[in-house]
Amino acid sequence: MTPTAAPPERFNFARHLLTLNAGRAEKTALIDDQGTLSYGELADQVQRFAGALTALGLRREERVLLLMHDSSDWVVAFLGALHAARRTTPTCWPTAARRRPSCPPRCCPHCRPRWPHRPRR
Repeated sequence: MTPTAAPPERFNFARHLLTLNAGRAEKTALIDDQGTLSYGELADQVQRFAGALTALGLRREERVLLLMHDSSDWVVAFLGALHAARRTTPTCWPTAARRRPSCPPRCCPHCRPRWPHRPRR
């Protein structure tokens, strides 16, 4: 077995993923009911979402609750939150819908809802 180096102390998975696929910008990264997303489009949208979180005033290590359907948008939001060094709480929409009133307080007792808007493709 080949030994692998440990990741750096400040390893950012989203940045690593975008860097790894930078040379494949035109290749398809994601397919969902809305269409396809290339690696280049994914990188652009992830970085824009990360910027939107920062513009909203969320600080490093603050938690982001993702209450969304499974889609390319979910992947963009998840990676965008990781890229911006925010902690994510992924939640499946059908499960959360049954217990939605108690969901945000469980994730963070002092959280305040903020909604970055991302235009549809």
